Amino acid sequence: YNLISKDGKVINTLFSFCRFFYRGQKATLCIATDISIQKKTEFAIKESQRRLSTLINNLPGIAYRCRNDSGWTIEYISEGCHEITGYEADDFIDNKNIAYGNLIVEHYKDTVWNEVQRAIKKNEPYVLEYPIYKKDKQQRWVWEKGTGVYDDSKRLVALEGFITDITERKEAEQKLKLMAHYDALTGLANRTLFFDRLNQAIKMAKRGSYMLALLYIDLDGFKLINDTFGHYVGDEVLKVTANRLMVCVRESDTLARIGGDEFTVILSKIENKKSASIVAHKIINILAEPYKINGIICDLSASVGISIYYSSDEDADMLTKKADIAMYRAKQSGKNCFFFYQS
Repeated sequence: YNLISKDGKVINTLFSFCRFFYRGQKATLCIATDISIQKKTEFAIKESQRRLSTLINNLPGIAYRCRNDSGWTIEYISEGCHEITGYEADDFIDNKNIAYGNLIVEHYKDTVWNEVQRAIKKNEPYVLEYPIYKKDKQQRWVWEKGTGVYDDSKRLVALEGFITDITERKEAEQKLKLMAHYDALTGLANRTLFFDRLNQAIKMAKRGSYMLALLYIDLDGFKLINDTFGHYVGDEVLKVTANRLMVCVRESDTLARIGGDEFTVILSKIENKKSASIVAHKIINILAEPYKINGIICDLSASVGISIYYSSDEDADMLTKKADIAMYRAKQSGKNCFFFYQS
């Protein structure tokens, strides 16, 4: 009840009643206790909880508390879960309709579980990045940071943490990676990735004692097309060239654009020089076919130089230089042909 004091102040009052007999008569003892301070404290706590709940539910992410069981049973989860997962908070509570762990992409489940358990054993926070599937099966990347919650006996009672969507960041990282290793115009491996792949191929050939070949391809007449029809047509010619070259190689081979009109092919695990000759013939024939770009017919050919990995003393630079020398021999011999490097 509320009482009004003499000075008009409202006093929150708790009344306690006790019935008893006094001198043979029924009597009631009434005790009035001022609980204004207690009420103010309770209100302050509720208001603080309300503000915290509002803040958490409006954060662009998920705050959670769960058990450290095989299904990570959710005890609390903020409303931000809907935007990231497509599920409502109520779907997760006690794993009612979905267990959060089931959203993690299968390939990553063991890694996530093991990292969380490792961190808990060391009483450290865990920080993870992994992909999940939303309710609509769309894949998203998330970042998670959490920690174990312990009671006074230092017994683990729960996990608490925060999860946020990092898909845009992951996509940006992937684009940067592509820009660093792939040619923007053709989508082929660039010079950096080419040498990385060639070094790897040489190591594998050395370890497995097998042969590999490097083809160095230069387009004949490309500069004339560029000068005559402009860079747009020239760029389209390079794109078509890349597509044609892809038809000539295996998935296990590496096709790269390492210069303006210069391409390379790494043929791994070939049986003999004839295998390289067959690919070179395919390349020369397919690149000799007319190019049709916006109604313009362009005729090109290709000069191809081939170097073969024989010795453990040869490195990527030496192998590339030999293929380049062989390519210039092909040009000097009338173009539209291929030559093997000969010392």
